[in-house]
Amino acid sequence: MATVELVGRLLLLAGTWWAVQTQVPLATYLIIFTLANLISCGVALALAHSLIPFTWKLQPHIWRLIWIATWPIAVTTTLNVIYFKVDTVVLSLVRPAAEVGIYTAAYGILEVLLTLPGIVGGLLVPLIAKSYAANERGAAGELYQATSDILLASGLAVVTGAFFLGRPIMTLLAGTSFATSGDVLAILSIAILCSFIGNAASYTLFALDYQKKRIPVLALGALLAIVLYPILIPRYSYWGAAWATVIIEAVVNGALVAVLWKRGMVLNFTRWPKIILATLALSIGLMLPLPFVAKLAGGIILWITALWFLKLIPHTTTLGVDAKT
Repeated sequence: MATVELVGRLLLLAGTWWAVQTQVPLATYLIIFTLANLISCGVALALAHSLIPFTWKLQPHIWRLIWIATWPIAVTTTLNVIYFKVDTVVLSLVRPAAEVGIYTAAYGILEVLLTLPGIVGGLLVPLIAKSYAANERGAAGELYQATSDILLASGLAVVTGAFFLGRPIMTLLAGTSFATSGDVLAILSIAILCSFIGNAASYTLFALDYQKKRIPVLALGALLAIVLYPILIPRYSYWGAAWATVIIEAVVNGALVAVLWKRGMVLNFTRWPKIILATLALSIGLMLPLPFVAKLAGGIILWITALWFLKLIPHTTTLGVDAKT
C-alpha cells in the first residue's frame, strides 16, 4: 500500500507541477488527476497479483454478499456527503464569491485535520472486531476508551491552536486577505473536536457490525444541514455556516456516542481532567510573546511534557505490551 500511495502521489505531484507551469485548462488537470489514479490502480493490481495470483470472473452471488454487507456504508457515506457539502453549496448560491473563499479556506483545514481520526479509526476497527469476536468485551471497551482519550486530547489541541493561532496560520497559508478565515477556523475547530470524539464511537460501531445504527444518526445530520444552512447562511454568511456546522457535528457525534453507550460501551472520564490540564499547558505556550514558529514549538513542547508527567503518554499500552517493542 505504501508503494501504491507513493507512486500515485508522485505522479499527481509531477502532473500538477506541469499543469501549473504550462497553465493548462482545468479539464486537463482533471485528466491528469484521473490518469494518476488509474496508474495507481494498475500498480496496486500488479502488486496484489504478485502476492496472490487471481483471475477475473463474474460471480453475482459474491456481489450479492458484498452488497448485503456494505450497503449501510454506502448509505452513511452518502449522508455524510450531504451534510458536509450543503454549507458550501448554499453559501455559493446566496453570498458573494469572496465570502465563499473565506469559508472554504478555513473549511479546507478542517477537512485535512479530519484525516487524523480516520487514520486512528482505521487502526482501531480490526482490533476491536477481533476482541469482540473473541467475546472479549472488556478489551474492546478499553480500546474504545483509549481511542476516545487520544482523540479528545488531539481535538482540544486543535481547538486551542485554532483560537490562538488561527489568523497567523491562515495568513501564512493563504495571504493577508484570508486573515478572517482564521476566525472562522477557530469556530470550525469546535466542530473538529466534536467529530474527533464522535469518530471513536462511529468506528467502534462499525467494528461491532452496528453500521445500520449509524444511518438514522447521519440522516439526522443531513436533515439538520438542509434546515439550518439555508436559514443561517443568508443572514449571517460564513459565520452562520460555521456555527451551523458546530451544531450539526455536536448533535451527530453526541448521538453516535449515545448509541454506543446504550450498547454497553460506557466512557470513563477519569483521564479527561488531566487531558484538560495538558491543554492548558499548551495554551500557556501559545500565549508566550514569541515569534510564530517559536510560540508553536513552545506550546507543543509544553503540551507533550504535560501529557508525559500526567502519565497520559504511558510506557506501556493498555494491553500491557512494552511501547518500545
